[in-house]
Amino acid sequence: MPKFKIIKGEGLEATIEKSEHKPTEFEVSNVKDHIEAVEKSIVEITAKLGMEKATVTNIENNYPGVKVLEEETKQACYLMLKSKMEIVPLEDKLKQLKDSMEEYKEELKELKDQTGIDIWKKKK
Repeated sequence: MPKFKIIKGEGLEATIEKSEHKPTEFEVSNVKDHIEAVEKSIVEITAKLGMEKATVTNIENNYPGVKVLEEETKQACYLMLKSKMEIVPLEDKLKQLKDSMEEYKEELKELKDQTGIDIWKKKK
């Protein structure tokens, strides 16, 4: 069982030493803040979980064909949709990078023409 000892301050402003295996210090206010954050997360996750479960029930009720799909088919559909959602952003990023590379190539050609420095030349 851990032992607690007030080092300084009082109430929520106290600093506590907790001795168990290795003594550690903490401020009560930090523990209170952490507990409040955990409680808030519990409320938020509980609400999100309820929404997600309601969504699944709604889909299963309105699209009965989805409910009878094999789990393997559902997983394949999920993976396909996940990948489809990634395609557009990846294509946009790829276009940006290729456009940037074209600009670099033009500037590097000018650099070579004006200075003789060729960054594409391999070191020997």
